Formats: sequence, C-alpha cells, structure tokens
Amino acid sequence: MAKGLKVLFKQLRQNHGIRLITTFDDAIVPGSLVETRGWADITPFSKLWTDPAITRADLGPVEGPTQVGLVAFSRKHELNLSSALDLIKPKAAAKAGFERAKEAVATFESPVAYGLDIVTVENAIEKDPEFWNRNLGSRLLLKNVRLVLRVYRARLSFFFKGSSGASVDVQATPAGNLTKAGLRGGWTWRNSATLESKKEILVGVELYRYNKRKKRLVAKP
Repeated sequence: MAKGLKVLFKQLRQNHGIRLITTFDDAIVPGSLVETRGWADITPFSKLWTDPAITRADLGPVEGPTQVGLVAFSRKHELNLSSALDLIKPKAAAKAGFERAKEAVATFESPVAYGLDIVTVENAIEKDPEFWNRNLGSRLLLKNVRLVLRVYRARLSFFFKGSSGASVDVQATPAGNLTKAGLRGGWTWRNSATLESKKEILVGVELYRYNKRKKRLVAKP
C-alpha cells in the first residue's frame, strides 16, 4: 500500500535514526546547527566552526563517502502521488502530467554517508569553557536545536505507475519538459515513467543534542 511522506519519515527515524530531509538542502553538512520545528521543517542556521574558538581542523576530517548497508533504507518505497510531488515540487502547470499516475515508487539508489567523529567533536566543543556563553553555545542547548554529525546522500528516483501497477508515460505530458516544470538541471528522465536526480542529493541526516552535564552528544533524530 502506498504511504504518505510522514510515514516514510517515521520509518527512517525509528528504524535507522535518520531524519528525512525533504528539501534536499545542500547547505546542511556535518557540523551544521539546525533548528527543528516539525517533522518536515528543519532549517540550518550556522556551522560549528563559526564559533571563534572552533576551527574546521578541530572537528577532524569528514569521513566518507561510506556505503550505507541499510537494506530497508535503500529499498523501494511506494508513495502516494501527493507525497512524491511534495518531494519533487513541480510547478502547478506541470502537476497535471504527473497526476496521470496514481502512485510513485521512490528509491534511494546507492546511498552513501559523510560524517564527523563524535568524540573529536565533543572535545572541540568542551575545550573552551566560554563556548557556552557565546551565541552558538547557548543555542546548542535549546530544545529544538540539533547538531548534524552525519549526512546521507543518494540518487533519488521516482517510478510513476497507475492503479493497475503498470507504468505511466509522464514524460509525454507537459511534465516531460523539466525546465518548464521547474525542476531545472538536477533531474532527468531515465525512461518515460522514471524520473531521477542526475547526481547524489542530500536525503537524510543524523541529529544530536548536547548534554552539558554529561559533556557528550546524544542522538535525537
């Protein structure tokens, strides 16, 4: 049965501790501070190394890409059409073409991860006691602020099908012109029913809150 986007979000969070990023926002990288206001609302506002006492070198190298061995993460996800369109975000004029289909099968193809070593990051945060008196330190302790330690990137594809399960030729509709559909150069048609990203895009993150008393980061997806 086709599922909604919120169900996919819950599955990734509960099964893998991964928070789905529905905006594919490349500004979110390991070391980013983000504000969370809802399951689909995550906004980056700074990087840890913008604090005057923390440098990029203090955080250690970004490790990756490493292959993600999570079968349930990279398997095919049957989404209802509205959820697929919430991810693709075509212009209104092109929606009718996509709406010839009833469902879309989304696949995270060849997912890879990039991340920072948690102990190295904790040491960088704790090396200057005055960190907590400055802007980033005080914000890091807020309930809705998280630190990104690991990001997940993949080529995302959508296979459009009808109620019978057969493929639907969406490319033959006005949606086939991706420039006019507002999808610009990041997407391409693999075939008449399959839309895919041209390269890896950001699809998920691992988020942490800082426990000041224990002086360590705690996973909080």
